Amino acid sequence: MKNNVIFDFIIPFVVTFILSILLNNNLLRFDNDFVINTITVLGILAGFSVTAITILTTTNNETTIKLKEKKTGIIVDGLEVSFFRKLYILISYSILICLITIILNTIGYLIHWRYFFNSNTVLILKAMDIFLILHIFFVNIRNITSLYFLYFDETNLKGN
Repeated sequence: MKNNVIFDFIIPFVVTFILSILLNNNLLRFDNDFVINTITVLGILAGFSVTAITILTTTNNETTIKLKEKKTGIIVDGLEVSFFRKLYILISYSILICLITIILNTIGYLIHWRYFFNSNTVLILKAMDIFLILHIFFVNIRNITSLYFLYFDETNLKGN
């Protein structure tokens, strides 16, 4: 769990901090082309995550059955979450945060924020956007890795 927080939040935050310094010194370009490309890539990642959910929910093999039986120790609403449901939640979170970021970037593309806010506020908004984008990439990397190990590494389930 601690490694997930480092991988999903701390690393994107540190990279965002470094990129924000470059952005503040005009060494990084954050223009409409960047936003359009970001929206496209995030749409592809959201589509991939929907596909991952489809694969996860339609597959009913021995590994999936073991995942549904193996518990994580996490309690939600009085029920212990299985590894299967945990992965399902993580992928669903990825889809949700991806769609929210697409909507925010679309709004950001349509509105010229520099007319409403000072340059420091716009810089903070851009930094938050960069953090969300990096967070999504790292969450998707973790989800892809988890899917791989769940379906192709049987030693992950043996003895537990």
